[in-house]
Amino acid sequence: MDADGPVSGGVCIFTSNSYPSTPLVLHTNLQAVAIQVYVKTLVTVCCVYLPPRDIISQEDLNSLVDQLPEPFILLSDFNGHSILWGNEDTNSRGQQIEQLISDHCLCLVNSDEKTYFHALALAICSPALLPLLTFTVGSDLCNSDHFPIFTAHADSVRMAHRPSIYIFQRADWGLFKQLATITDAMIDCADISDAVTQVSETILYAADVAILKILLVHVSIPSLGGMMRTVKRRKHKISSGGYF
Repeated sequence: MDADGPVSGGVCIFTSNSYPSTPLVLHTNLQAVAIQVYVKTLVTVCCVYLPPRDIISQEDLNSLVDQLPEPFILLSDFNGHSILWGNEDTNSRGQQIEQLISDHCLCLVNSDEKTYFHALALAICSPALLPLLTFTVGSDLCNSDHFPIFTAHADSVRMAHRPSIYIFQRADWGLFKQLATITDAMIDCADISDAVTQVSETILYAADVAILKILLVHVSIPSLGGMMRTVKRRKHKISSGGYF
């Protein structure tokens, strides 16, 4: 927060006494807080707010992610626009977040549902957490300009197929060409089905490694009120923050 100006920003996390948790010390200049909480498994939860007019270095973002023990979920109002999460344009902050996701092999949980006037609130998590979590958005603003979020551990995890899309603008085509090598041995199989399988698996492997891919899940993106991770257990029983 800016002590010399109007009150804005700030983050906090509220935790339930029903679940063991401990604060995680972060060495960062960013507005960020984190905890480790045990809900069927030990999970790191981090809430971040990036003011729209602040200049944020990529090094600060990388350093923050490097400090989070896996698996983790990062909930933030990054104030970044990108076509990857439903905006019509991509700004410099959005490009930074795209790079963060790509560099650390993270998963973006998003849909076309708006959490504010634009899709500013993002949920980013370790790949191992994606099938274990449910995300929903509340309909009551609770006197905020962002909708509250609900993050929960799925009671019954179904490892169903989750469709995904490749972001070809973020592809490393040099690496793809190197990995997608079709050898004579692959196509000289006696069984044409075996040849097709080997070629297909080679191309898909190269694509998975060299091209950024976003999983599409039928869940609502969490919303962060003013970058506070706003959560409520009962109607009108919350101010701001987050709980897991």
